[in-house]
Amino acid sequence: MNFENLPKKIDSLARFFLYVLIFWIPFGNAVIESCVGAVFFLWFLKRLLLIPFGTFEDLSFKERIQHFLNGFKVKESFLNFPIAVFLYICLLSALWSRAPLYSLHGFISKILEWFVVYFLVLEFFTEKKHVVTALVVFLFSATSVCADSLTQFYITGKSFFCNSKFSGRASSCFYTGNGLGGYLLFVLSLSAGFFFTERRNKAKTLSFGFIFLLALWALATTLSRGAWIAGILGTFIFLFFRKRFFSFLFMLSLILIFVNIFIILPSDIKQKIRISPAEVSATVDWRRGLWEDSFKMIKDKPLLGHGPNTFMQTFREEQYRRRFMGRAEYDPSYAHNCYIQMAAEVGLLGLGCFLWILGRFFKNIGSVVLNNRIRECSSLKMVLLGLWVGAFSFCLHSFVDTHFYSLKLSILFWTMTGISVAIYKLLSQEQNCAIKEP
Repeated sequence: MNFENLPKKIDSLARFFLYVLIFWIPFGNAVIESCVGAVFFLWFLKRLLLIPFGTFEDLSFKERIQHFLNGFKVKESFLNFPIAVFLYICLLSALWSRAPLYSLHGFISKILEWFVVYFLVLEFFTEKKHVVTALVVFLFSATSVCADSLTQFYITGKSFFCNSKFSGRASSCFYTGNGLGGYLLFVLSLSAGFFFTERRNKAKTLSFGFIFLLALWALATTLSRGAWIAGILGTFIFLFFRKRFFSFLFMLSLILIFVNIFIILPSDIKQKIRISPAEVSATVDWRRGLWEDSFKMIKDKPLLGHGPNTFMQTFREEQYRRRFMGRAEYDPSYAHNCYIQMAAEVGLLGLGCFLWILGRFFKNIGSVVLNNRIRECSSLKMVLLGLWVGAFSFCLHSFVDTHFYSLKLSILFWTMTGISVAIYKLLSQEQNCAIKEP
């Protein structure tokens, strides 16, 4: 057996499992966990094979340990340092938690898994063909999800792939229409990016345009107001970077459409699609009360929080939940605001480090998107813009929902983040793009 080619074969096998992971994100948690475990094992095996044990003879024991550990360093990126600080703060929060073992389990199985996926994507997606294949697999999977959502909403009342409950809103394999909406935000922006990239190929242009329209229709059937707003703002930003005139024209047209809708549509239809004043007011009041009670948790432990994975357990306590006639007004499992919940669990220090990660990501990727020199040197610019806008819309929607605490959606976000940074690295290797990694 030729051991010299073994690392390359491991790379190919690991990419296969990553493609399966990306395809299967909407359909089931078990396959996601299995694929992450398989790719992590292959990464460990590859790094173990690449360690030059033959050079250890002349080294001291301490130097041998150091060289061995160096073989397992993750890929360099501009997010490594803020990620390391964030994980350190989360670990401290877990150790100082009221339930350390429970928090440590949440830290390893949830938070740490985010960045394991991120670094595995960086490790194995090193060429343009890897990135493009991964994104095409994602859009192919997304097409079936969109079709399933429309079938569920208009015909069957149930998902073809999963046994999810139908509550009058399309949700496909996600628990709620809001979850499906968060997923579709990436589908919309990415299909738009490919649409503008493949303009010379009519077949591809029509295909990506069809996926965009299908995802837009599916997003409408989710009846997710937060996803609608995030999608509208994401579209504005995409058009602003593409053609500023069209972005302002889009917003003006949208304002006129909404004004006409509120004037023309009957009240019963407004209520059915969840945009009646009473429906919106009730949702706003519910979330405001939930967030106000969540702030009590933050006030009690502002720096390191109550510990990862403890929000639901802590929120049940008497001092945090408002009650009426001895009963809780609401019984949420999450704060319906990822940033408030993160502050409650890992403190303001943890939230600050997390926002540092996001801020550096948007700043560095945004600088590439705005770099006019890239237009001539790479076809990946519009794809990267689509990923950037999708991530922005996703984070915006997370202000009113639980996306970072959903396995499917959190894996989706950090996979797309890893692919975005992989594209950033590819562009930085092209001399005429004038991009330098910080």
